[in-house]
Amino acid sequence: MRNMKKTTVLAILCLLVVSVFAFTGCSRDDDAPTTTPEQREVTPVPPPPPPPPVEVDLLEDEGILAIISEPATLNISWWGMDARHEAIIDALNHFMDIHPHIRVNYGISGWDGYHDALTIQIMAGQAPDLFAYSTMEIVNYAPFLIDFNEYMDLFPFLEERRGLLNTSTYMVGDRVVSVPAGLGAHVGMFNITLFDQAGIPHPTNDMTILEMWDLQEQVVAALAEQGTNAYVSGGWYWGPGWDSHRTGQRDPHWVDFTNFETQPPVFRPNMDELRYTWTRVERQWDLGVLPRAGDEEVSFAMHNALFANSVNPTAEMEQTTHELGIFLEPRRFSATCPVIVQSPGPGLNWGISNNSDNIYHTLFLLEFLQTNPTAVQRIGFNVGTPTNPGALAALRETLEPGSPEYQQLQIVEMSREGVDIWLDRPNVAGMAEATRAWRGVFEEWVFGLIDIEEYLERVIPEMQEAVNEFFIAQGE
Repeated sequence: MRNMKKTTVLAILCLLVVSVFAFTGCSRDDDAPTTTPEQREVTPVPPPPPPPPVEVDLLEDEGILAIISEPATLNISWWGMDARHEAIIDALNHFMDIHPHIRVNYGISGWDGYHDALTIQIMAGQAPDLFAYSTMEIVNYAPFLIDFNEYMDLFPFLEERRGLLNTSTYMVGDRVVSVPAGLGAHVGMFNITLFDQAGIPHPTNDMTILEMWDLQEQVVAALAEQGTNAYVSGGWYWGPGWDSHRTGQRDPHWVDFTNFETQPPVFRPNMDELRYTWTRVERQWDLGVLPRAGDEEVSFAMHNALFANSVNPTAEMEQTTHELGIFLEPRRFSATCPVIVQSPGPGLNWGISNNSDNIYHTLFLLEFLQTNPTAVQRIGFNVGTPTNPGALAALRETLEPGSPEYQQLQIVEMSREGVDIWLDRPNVAGMAEATRAWRGVFEEWVFGLIDIEEYLERVIPEMQEAVNEFFIAQGE
């Protein structure tokens, strides 16, 4: 981690030499490959069979029906773990079972390096027809994406979500450039066995961040008296993230987006609030509640250690043998704070390349993935909670009350209730660069290279410098 920048540069150089994504024909084989792009070979694509009549209930425009009745080959890419890969591939196979005249090739990988490779493809004019991407990249990718507004009157799965899509989460300027694969609420996970062993009450959906921190310390202290190290034993912790500030739970207006289309945002946080929060984090490091530097299981921002917060806990649960409980991540910092949250965010965004030769076929595929009951059920929660009403109903009927999936659906719905303030912030040029600058300083602090005073002294100026430099570069 200390050599993160060097590693990133080397990775990009390697990607320039090696093929950035290998697309493989998505067949109806039950053992469809889930290897990374570097391991996969390109499978020759046989000529598509003669097109059968397109059987769809949602599309009515005869011109579009004629277009998508023609043979086509589409490329799609996304990132994730094996569970997500297998689920989407299963849905794609179902699509091709019904529409064999449309071939779908896919490129998959983990998170690391995905956007570096995708960016190279986009800049080379070789982007996949349909690809997943992070909201952090929405401003950078927007010029290369279609505007979904132009197709809403033609595709009902877009029209029925017009209100959702025409919000800042999915827009750059007046263009809708992304469609959510699914929405997620940050969910907390905890080790039921260790909580019970410690004799500490389980977390509840109405707790604040401060109450969560108190619970952590109580569990660790109780287990220490029994000679058990909660973290080493697979215990639960609440990771220190930037989210409590970015969502405004203590400082709602710390970023000034006035005239954001022509001027860089200005960072004006309350430094006393920042100091309070991060001093509490250091206290938990000292008490052994949170792991810090030197632990091989700690990844960046500590969100991937044994138990943390997640937008997809059911997938996380499949990766561990521990019995986990889930609860709604706190939406208030303390009992005196209002409930201030960002608009429900996507687990990942889908974008369609404006360089695609098959935009209507690609929209047809995306509609299928988000509305076909079988496809929706096969994908499940692996890309978040569905946003189309019909898809949500199709998924709900497959869930067993009390199951982790059922709990997750309840929590996602609950997360949208009782909100005092929705923070619907625009996607602003330079914010991705500012976030990367913060990560660099944060990493130095996590690994003990700087103390909290230097961290607080540097973090905001370096974020501001990064976003200012981006605006200057755009004007040159």
